[in-house]
Amino acid sequence: MKNLFEKIKAADRSRKIFESISTKPQDGTMKYTTTELFDAIRNKKLPNLCYEKKEITDENTAANTANEIFKKFERGDDERYMDMDDLLKHIPADVDDYKHFKAVAEKKQKDEGEQIKRSVFRSWVVSLYNSYDSVNSALKQRKNGC
Repeated sequence: MKNLFEKIKAADRSRKIFESISTKPQDGTMKYTTTELFDAIRNKKLPNLCYEKKEITDENTAANTANEIFKKFERGDDERYMDMDDLLKHIPADVDDYKHFKAVAEKKQKDEGEQIKRSVFRSWVVSLYNSYDSVNSALKQRKNGC
């Protein structure tokens, strides 16, 4: 079982991946600092999980947010799919989320690249929210080591 510090690190990384995907930056980079982890421990709270200045506070908001983000990536000919390569540009290859999307990708036709279904992406965002919320709850409940 991961210790709390590892869970915080994973939750923060997932938040940054979510932010990278939702804003579609050109370079696909994520900045990651140890200071943010210590701030989360000191403040007993992770930074808010947000999209376009709206905080994601429950599963319904997470699912609706996923649908909004998906629209930025969806293919013109089929709104149920997005191109996997477009999505993976925003996720470092060494994280589990990258491996997850590679594993669930579908190849619709021989001449097309692999695709991610809207429902798969939505489930990932909701799962990310639940994991993030769980770590936040653990942080709030932890006792000081003093």
